[in-house]
Amino acid sequence: MKMIVGAVGASVAALLTAVPVLAADALYSERELQTAAWIRDAAADGNKAYAILESLTTEVGPRMAGSEGDARAVAWAEAKFKELGFDKVWKEPVSFPTWQRGIERAEVLAPFPQPLIVTALGGSVATADGGLQADVVLFSSLEELKAAAPDKLVGKIAFINRVMTAHRDGAGYGPTVGARTGGAVEAARKGAVGLVIRSVGTDRDRLPHTGLMRYDADVAKIPAAALSVPDADLLANMLKRGQPVKLKLELGGKPGPMYTSYNVIGEITGSENPLDYVLIGGHLDSWDLGTGAVDDGAGCALTIAAAEFLSRNGLKPKRSIRVVLFANEEQGLFGGNQYRDAHAKELSRVYAAA
Repeated sequence: MKMIVGAVGASVAALLTAVPVLAADALYSERELQTAAWIRDAAADGNKAYAILESLTTEVGPRMAGSEGDARAVAWAEAKFKELGFDKVWKEPVSFPTWQRGIERAEVLAPFPQPLIVTALGGSVATADGGLQADVVLFSSLEELKAAAPDKLVGKIAFINRVMTAHRDGAGYGPTVGARTGGAVEAARKGAVGLVIRSVGTDRDRLPHTGLMRYDADVAKIPAAALSVPDADLLANMLKRGQPVKLKLELGGKPGPMYTSYNVIGEITGSENPLDYVLIGGHLDSWDLGTGAVDDGAGCALTIAAAEFLSRNGLKPKRSIRVVLFANEEQGLFGGNQYRDAHAKELSRVYAAA
């Protein structure tokens, strides 16, 4: 919570100035700088970010694009903007293909039979009815899989056990996430019939992490899933014993119908240049396995709260502040791309964006 409220203070001050920090003392009077400093400090404790986030995660919860939760999130966002006094509130349609998760099961059949906790990666195809059974081949990284001999994976399940390291700035994510997004394609190129990865995360809970994966039109589509971190360790420990490990994987993911959701937009109208605006926001959708508090409920809450703080305290910005809660970021940036295309002619009026 401290991270959320502290970030709002910095965000609100930036909204009021919207200029490079190094140039601020040359462009603003001492009074204006004092006002910005007051806003920064007052907003750190006097904002509604946590209450907004708690409302979203409690009253809506999981909101995967195309789901019933998605529709409730859109209604929640529209109502929340109005409740908080935004001058203008509107929606813009965003259409996209959907994906449905279905059944998810995994178990080691031999030599040490045990159930595993697994979840399908977003967009994965299903296994055949009754599931897939094959021996597992371990790789420490996507790069090691790419370098494997052409016949090493034929008829096998590839297992990428890349460990994500914890860093305050999230630096461990980039080197790890490639196994999720591109692992199935690279495994299929080698003849694999399935892919499992270590969940992309640094927690130790027995909760698997989903996320978007991609296929290549020229490569066979194979089912792909993520193991919880403890289950990835368990599978790796079995393989260390030098015996073949047979895994059964059963996934039911499939394409769903086309769906239309919405970018939900709230605006605080500027006092002098209302057609010019500062653009901020987050994505409203989340994956279906949790409430999306961090990804990206916090982004939505921070940006709503930053604009609301100014309005509530009678601090009218010269330019409008537009908060966009984007649809379906998780499955392909659909809402962001729609907004870009629909507002391309306004680019010269966007004074700053975050």
